[in-house]
Amino acid sequence: MTLMTPLWLLMLLGLPLFILTGNPFGKKRTDGIPYPAAGKAILKQGIKVKLIFLPKLFGMLAFILLVIALARPVGELVETEKKTEGIALQMVVDKSGSMGALTNFDGKEINRLEIVKQVMKDFIFGNSEDLKGRSEDLIGLISFARYADTLFPLSLSHDPLEGFITSLNLVDREEEDGTSIGDALALACARLGSPNLETGREGSYRVKNRVVILITDGASNAGETSPGEAAELAASLGIKVYCIGFGGDAWVRRAGLFGQQKIPVGSNIDIETLRGISDITGGKFWLAEDGDSIREIYSQINELEKTEVQAVEYKNYREHYKLFVIISLISLALSIILDHTIFRRSP
Repeated sequence: MTLMTPLWLLMLLGLPLFILTGNPFGKKRTDGIPYPAAGKAILKQGIKVKLIFLPKLFGMLAFILLVIALARPVGELVETEKKTEGIALQMVVDKSGSMGALTNFDGKEINRLEIVKQVMKDFIFGNSEDLKGRSEDLIGLISFARYADTLFPLSLSHDPLEGFITSLNLVDREEEDGTSIGDALALACARLGSPNLETGREGSYRVKNRVVILITDGASNAGETSPGEAAELAASLGIKVYCIGFGGDAWVRRAGLFGQQKIPVGSNIDIETLRGISDITGGKFWLAEDGDSIREIYSQINELEKTEVQAVEYKNYREHYKLFVIISLISLALSIILDHTIFRRSP
């Protein structure tokens, strides 16, 4: 509890005067005929004599409570509103068959897609090293092979996203295999171009930048929209595209006469096209040789696209003076009533 006008408490310095002068709220005392000595002795033994201080006590209490009420006691209620300036971030991931090529990462032999998924989780949710997470960003997930699909819409609620990333698998039907970079990027632009991205969270949220992170290990060979057309669309909407070409040493395992054989696979990344997309949209292109390179690239993107959070504190006050005034009036009434009835003195 806080006192808004505490100087009123100086009036309590007059309390000794209150005590010395008696009860100012009670009946004015007049000199009366003293009781006989025997009567006094009997009266002193009575309850009325023992409680004769009550009118003055209630009067003092009324005075103290009234002074406290004038000092205006309030209860402070602090409300915090988070104002966030975030990034609308669309993750676009190649799931074509070539992303199943194996490579070493963190001491394990896993395919490229699994590496991308693992590092992407670190980027979004944070790890104990250099990636702190993107908790304040709108994040969505699009996968593509021959066709592009929205797996998770742009959202500030990231908990369900982890499950969708985990469930992202390589294309399993040959007729759906391929690499439609243009269609995937065009779909990302459609999602990021929505005018309703700044809603859905308490407080105020403003989209600072609209960004696509596109990762692929191949060249565009499918789809209705060319990569160049999609890049022009992104540029017209103010969307920045970061492209990552995932190449490096990789292999597949095939059953042979002598068991599993390790067969190297080459890289089919269209560096010129990916770099062109990034240049047109004001983004950046990276060529990743392994999983560690992917992690380092995400770390650089993390630095390039920072999110700012500002907490604004508002203070509201709940007035408590009414309670003190009510109790003060009750005490005053009791003081007057007792002084004029039970503890009334005869003149």
